[in-house]
Amino acid sequence: MDEPVTVAEFSNRMEAEITVNLLESFGVAASIWADDLGGIGPGQSFLHGVKVLVQASDLERAREVLSTRSEAEAEE
Repeated sequence: MDEPVTVAEFSNRMEAEITVNLLESFGVAASIWADDLGGIGPGQSFLHGVKVLVQASDLERAREVLSTRSEAEAEE
């Protein structure tokens, strides 16, 4: 079984949720790890960030998806 690895890190949960939705729309299972008291302590995420995790075997594909997103945003 693959271990989860961090593919991206954000300062807030909303950006992480958007990234998870993007990855999942391309067939990459993703989840969020955040030390924010289950969403009731969003200030806590500034200490450790909000991490988007994928399985190690999906890491390369996840990076491809995210780099395509970054390139598209740069063109705008």
